[in-house]
Amino acid sequence: MENITKYPLNNCPKCNSDNISGGPFEADGSSAWQDIECEKCGFGWQEVYNFAYLEEQDNEESNNE
Repeated sequence: MENITKYPLNNCPKCNSDNISGGPFEADGSSAWQDIECEKCGFGWQEVYNFAYLEEQDNEESNNE
């Protein structure tokens, strides 16, 4: 299968429909994935997410402690 990252993440890579649904997220270590299916054409794929970086949030509550 071709690399589909050029397609919008909210659309089917086969028919470009935005009528898609996803199953539950699964994770293992620094990766997570989700099975996605297009409700229009029936095409299915898996989206895979990899941990990129950690960004600390500035929280006023933690600054006051």
